[in-house]
Amino acid sequence: MTGGVAIAGVSVLLFIHHLENATRVAEQSQTTADAEREVTRTLDEADQLLVSGRREKAEAAVRLAEGLAKSSTETVQQRVADRLADVRMLEQLESIRMKRATGPPIDVPWSDYQPDRWGSLHDRSAPLYYARAFRQYGLDVEQLPPEQVVQRLRNRTIRAALVRGLDEWATNTLNDRTQAKLRSIAAEVEDQPESLSNRIRVALGTADPSELIRISSQIQPNESPQVHFMAGRALRKRGTLNEAVRSLTAAVARYPGDFWLNLELGTVHALASPKDRNLSPPWITTAFALSDGNADVYVYLAIAQSEIGLLEDAEASLRHALQITPNMPGGRLRLATLLNLQKKYTESRQIVDEAVAAESSNPIVHFEHGLVFQLQPNPNILPIAIESYRKAVELNPDFAEAWNNLGNTLTTAKRYDDAV
Repeated sequence: MTGGVAIAGVSVLLFIHHLENATRVAEQSQTTADAEREVTRTLDEADQLLVSGRREKAEAAVRLAEGLAKSSTETVQQRVADRLADVRMLEQLESIRMKRATGPPIDVPWSDYQPDRWGSLHDRSAPLYYARAFRQYGLDVEQLPPEQVVQRLRNRTIRAALVRGLDEWATNTLNDRTQAKLRSIAAEVEDQPESLSNRIRVALGTADPSELIRISSQIQPNESPQVHFMAGRALRKRGTLNEAVRSLTAAVARYPGDFWLNLELGTVHALASPKDRNLSPPWITTAFALSDGNADVYVYLAIAQSEIGLLEDAEASLRHALQITPNMPGGRLRLATLLNLQKKYTESRQIVDEAVAAESSNPIVHFEHGLVFQLQPNPNILPIAIESYRKAVELNPDFAEAWNNLGNTLTTAKRYDDAV
């Protein structure tokens, strides 16, 4: 009898133990389920913020979800990872568009990064930055079949921003085939064949501006700011400035707080006839205020001015940008390039001389110094360029483009033995 009581007691204890375990598992399951619901709610909120373009608030929401999702299912954690990738991509696209990127990508040669030496400040690095950004996002747009790119981009939360990025990439590349490919992908991802934005893309593929003018006249005020911007900038790029002013003026009246519309309208006025250029500053000033004082507003303006030969105006804009941000990446080289284009060789040399004096241990500064001297039509100063490149590679033995320019400059100076 005693043995039976003991067994019964053990059975009761085992039952209690299992009950406690079951209760604990149930509580843990409930806690996990509650956490996953909170993660899902936070990610849904982040999605809405991403779609509306409020990147910083979206990032805060995603970071909160990341902290909550540590014990969540693999599916939930993957969604968090996807949203973090979206946030990073948005930040990169914004940075490239405003030309805030701080230097050439690691896998991009300096010859592709430096400003165009022959006619403008057009920055050839922009397409390279876009290509790298999409690769880091998981899509090699240049190598993958277009249909595969389209399929993967269509389902992304930030689809509209990705389409805009493809359009910007196309605008900044000089290769006609690449332009056509990027615009075709953008149109397929957007999936609205009859939309005004798609009609603008098609019109951009032709040299005749008449279709662009016709499209811009059909744009209603309540169209999205992006459509207004696409039309206005396309008209500017085609040289139809009066139509661009008309289109953008109507757009800014509808969206007075839109940064890009104010910037583009101010830029178009700055490129117009001399009597109309005094209309530019109010719009540029508004854009500057809307950007929280970003000096790249004036770099954007300077590039547009240089593209149509307004080099003195471009110089003034760029100097203003450098007053705001003296150590702006690439700022010295752009200004020296502008001065070279105007044959102000003494001034351009002074800029890079001062930079070397201030940052003598920076190989990039010595590279820029050498480049400015190399590009001036005076063979007597090539030894200075050679010494600058030598200093750049001394400070950074892996600086491939400095080695390349050093060899080219030695060859130009007919110092063939040194160039070998």
